[in-house]
Amino acid sequence: MPFSMYNYNQFTKGDYLLDQYINYYMFPNKAFKWYFRIVLFMLEVASVNSYVIYKESRIQLSKKVVSFFNFRRSIAKGLLSEWLVSKKIVSTPQKTVPKPLEAQAMSLWGECHLDKQT
Repeated sequence: MPFSMYNYNQFTKGDYLLDQYINYYMFPNKAFKWYFRIVLFMLEVASVNSYVIYKESRIQLSKKVVSFFNFRRSIAKGLLSEWLVSKKIVSTPQKTVPKPLEAQAMSLWGECHLDKQT
C-alpha cells in the first residue's frame, strides 16, 4: 500500500466518526436560516468532541461508558436545569374573575359615549 493511502486511512478516522455521530441524532434544521444551521452544526461538533474526550477518559479509568444518546440527554438536562430552576413560580397566581360583557363594553367605549346616546 502506498504511503499516502496509509496516511489517509490513519488520519481521517476522526472525520468519519464525526459524520457518523452527527448523523445519529441530527437536529432537523431545514426550516432555519443558513447562519442558524452553522450554529447547530458547531454545537453538534462540540457535543461529539466532548463525547470522544469523555469516552477516552472513562476507558482509561476502566469505568462504564454511557451511550452517545444518553450523553446528549445529560448535556440537555444540565443546560436546562438552571433555566428551569429560575423559572419556578414562588407563589401560586391568584385567579381573576372575568368581567361581564357590559363592563368590558363600558371600559372600551367609556361613559361619555353612553351619555350622549340617552
